[in-house]
Amino acid sequence: MGRQNVAIFISAFTLITWLNCVHFSEQNITTHDLGQDITRVVTDANSDVYVGGVNFVARFTNKLEDQIRSISIGPVYEAKDCAPNRAPCNNTVRVLELIKELGVLLVCGTAYDGTCTLHRLVDLTEWFCLVGNIDPGASVFTSHATNQTTVVHLLPPIDDISSTPSQSTGDDYECRHQNFSLHFSNVANNGILAAIKETQIATFRNKLVKRSNTTPSQDWLSPTARVMVAGNIQRSDISNPVMLSMRNIRFSGNHFIIDYVNDPETQKKGLDIDPKIRSNFAIDYKFSFTWANFSYFLTVQEDIKGDQKKSITKLSRVPNNSSQIVPFVEVTLECDQNRTINNLATTATFVQTDFPLNGTFVPIPVLLVAFGRGVTPQSTTVDPSKGGSLCAFFIEDLAKNEFDYALNNCNKGDNMLVEPPYWITGASKECQSVNLTGQKNLYVKSISEVSSKSLLNASTFIRAAYSYVPKLSNTPDSKYSNIIDVFFITGTGSMENMNLQVSTSDKPVATVNLLVNMDLPFGKEMMEQGLTPVGFLDDLRTNLYLAVGSKIMRMSVNFCRQFPNCEQCMSSHEVYTCKWCPHLNICQDSKLTCNGRDEGSCPPKLEKFSPEFFPTEGGSLLTLDIANYRMPENDTLKVNV
Repeated sequence: MGRQNVAIFISAFTLITWLNCVHFSEQNITTHDLGQDITRVVTDANSDVYVGGVNFVARFTNKLEDQIRSISIGPVYEAKDCAPNRAPCNNTVRVLELIKELGVLLVCGTAYDGTCTLHRLVDLTEWFCLVGNIDPGASVFTSHATNQTTVVHLLPPIDDISSTPSQSTGDDYECRHQNFSLHFSNVANNGILAAIKETQIATFRNKLVKRSNTTPSQDWLSPTARVMVAGNIQRSDISNPVMLSMRNIRFSGNHFIIDYVNDPETQKKGLDIDPKIRSNFAIDYKFSFTWANFSYFLTVQEDIKGDQKKSITKLSRVPNNSSQIVPFVEVTLECDQNRTINNLATTATFVQTDFPLNGTFVPIPVLLVAFGRGVTPQSTTVDPSKGGSLCAFFIEDLAKNEFDYALNNCNKGDNMLVEPPYWITGASKECQSVNLTGQKNLYVKSISEVSSKSLLNASTFIRAAYSYVPKLSNTPDSKYSNIIDVFFITGTGSMENMNLQVSTSDKPVATVNLLVNMDLPFGKEMMEQGLTPVGFLDDLRTNLYLAVGSKIMRMSVNFCRQFPNCEQCMSSHEVYTCKWCPHLNICQDSKLTCNGRDEGSCPPKLEKFSPEFFPTEGGSLLTLDIANYRMPENDTLKVNV
């Protein structure tokens, strides 16, 4: 905190001031420059950090101080391994996922037709090429395409699936921000799903990083992992896999295999775009997550009604049941910014908050979506000059009022209230009655639009958002609060930290409590070059990792933790409510407890005084330099001269 210079006479005195200046400390922020562009960041249960980027994969300790291992996956020099791009080419990581059931890291790059590899977490140099057993295209998640997107998330084990589709408490198993742009332009491009020829598999299996000759140990013999993959498909040089599919990854014999979840085995399990419109129909996948036995996908796509075409944001849903992937249901989402509708989602984050009710805690899943709008209704990209907004959507509320409405009103003949999406191949022209455990060829959508009031109006659009729910105290068995901490990165290169408090009567409501702004160490570079950050919250919800270009930053998600001492902690009260916990020696969010031993303020401290020598007779003006200068009723500082 700052110091106060006070001029007084040498007689008895009392010191008074208010503290209103925050000096942000970077003591708990670590930055590291890897020298190569970073495209993906994930962490494991031990909070080790895995980073993927242009031609490399690396593993760091949680403080980014020590690099445990780094391997090279490019560049690639042979034309057939770069095709259709020219050789040499970079191998850029577009999918980086931890598969905990198998103890491996899934790495998918842009070279070798997007072949994926699995790397053992304890030793990244021990790896296997992921091979499709029934369909070779099942092993490919990404491609060379620079204008398409893909999202990937892991599904809960089959044994964890509840028989109740929307009322179970659910778990936030995995959700990933898959918005990636080559060289971090404003157009997201994670790559697309693409098939490969069977004869090519052996070729790029040998061309990838030299495979370890170590025989895999028994701990690799793990349960089957299920992965939900969705991506827009626009390839003509090779066969296309389905747009949205569920896949199994398992260890078999001496290698890993991946296949579509089939029912029956000869039929791919998933949804696809109608071939008649595939060449000019694009779906920009922004975000995906799981909740209560369903997978949700947030997309920006075109919508055609008669001769009118416009860009809209959709939230679609499919069941995670192992025997089927339908019905497919979708709704349109919008965000009301001061009576102006923002229709293009830029990023999203999903979090579960616990609401206290009748002596217990009720889980409330919340989807926070940042929106912007384009120059015209047909625009697919956001115009930064038009600003942005943040809206909250409650998943249980959507499930009951929108998705269930679509399912219950689909079988209406010529007067049906719900129509099938025109862009899905094989979609029925007439809705069928719904049985979540029975019907297979059912695709329906809700025609309604869900508009939410903006929680935040920004002068520019929001590039990325991350959220978590803090515990009520530091005890291991502490419950989580109904407060959601949200970090979002703006187009001007700053980070905002916002608190949302969830309350409920007839339905949940989110309100904004606090707002903090800080300039990122690389914010100016991000703004000037139009870079888009990638990031990840660790499993312990203690650190947020952000990467822009070749630089990666670690910071505590508890914003107050950035202040290293009592003075800086308590001086933050004008913009963020923090308090000092002396026995823990940490700055803590004031809504959390210090286990019953709170400190209300820091004691005043005399830094220096001048002049150091003065006459003993008569009056003399004495200047004191004092930290933590307080009101008389709170603090009195006596100085004996």
